Amino acid sequence: MLIHGIGHTNQENGELKSGLTYVIDPLKKALEDGQGGNGDTKDDQDGKKKSRVDVFAPARSNSITAPIKTQAEDMFKVIQDKGITPNDKLVIMGHSQGGAVAMTLYAMYMRDWKNLAIVSVQGALCGTPAVDIQGIPQEVTDKVTKIIDYLRDDNNLNKLVQSITIGGISVSHMLARSGVNLNEQIKQNLPQNQEIEKVIEDWLKFTTGPGGKDLSPSGKFMQDLKQAMPKPIPIPVLLVAGEVKNFTKCMAEQVLDSTISRSIGTNPLLKGLIPAIQAGVIQAVVKDVGLSDLISILKSDWNNLVASGQPNDLLIPVSSQWGQGLIQGDKVRGQTNAFTDYVHTESLLGQSRFDEEVKFIKDFINNKN
Repeated sequence: MLIHGIGHTNQENGELKSGLTYVIDPLKKALEDGQGGNGDTKDDQDGKKKSRVDVFAPARSNSITAPIKTQAEDMFKVIQDKGITPNDKLVIMGHSQGGAVAMTLYAMYMRDWKNLAIVSVQGALCGTPAVDIQGIPQEVTDKVTKIIDYLRDDNNLNKLVQSITIGGISVSHMLARSGVNLNEQIKQNLPQNQEIEKVIEDWLKFTTGPGGKDLSPSGKFMQDLKQAMPKPIPIPVLLVAGEVKNFTKCMAEQVLDSTISRSIGTNPLLKGLIPAIQAGVIQAVVKDVGLSDLISILKSDWNNLVASGQPNDLLIPVSSQWGQGLIQGDKVRGQTNAFTDYVHTESLLGQSRFDEEVKFIKDFINNKN
């Protein structure tokens, strides 16, 4: 069962879909390939029994508007509706707020389930200080404004764009042949100065409703969850954390990547080039002394905003991703390592850590004990 992060849903043909639906097929294939043709374990094959692996990702429309306990109860109903019982082996994998929902689901509704394992990827397991802010600090908006103003300057933007290449070929010239003026497209997709606070608030959108407010580290929900969580926790748990060390590179990746996607994403001929162009953008930003200096100056204020100065992935403290003070036990894995320069996206569910996550799940599925 895959539980997406806050607000991470898409509309497909009028139907609400989890933002983690893309994980379903590769995960199912990896698990079934590891067990034989139809997901049979060796023991099952020897005993002429059949087992199968089902991977599903319910969409949560109330990830912002409902308390996390309500969301966990909703997920428990999904499990019941699918006919899953304590006799079935169940792995719950949650990303971001989905990790907190997974832990809540276990601690408050499934503590007597023995055949259960949890994978939390960049989970807000102990919340994040960003929830408790009363407003975006002026020093943060001022520094972001300077970055945007730098990009709006024709000389600076032109220098940056001209330095972006793919295989030694200027991206600007390449796009011009397709009728795209990258300079103008970037400028059109940059927020106006008066919108910058709103842009930051949108990124911190989990602070706007009950589902986000529950992620206050000192709030009642987090304290209740600590009380409800068994200590030590008797089920297998894998915690996957990301940490940003190269702030300039990662902030450019988080913010400018989406700007580039919006800038050229409407041209179907160019969509396939977006990853290569984004990689070129990040490299160009890091090499642009003026821009990289402005971004690095933001680092201290941003880290204080989202993590009270602690190591973080641009949104969640590493200590929260590790569940420090919430989860302990000899079956808990991953509390001693954070993967470097992974920002708070679902990228850690991808190929970079995918094999380790699959191994953990396979080991759980194939272990009779």
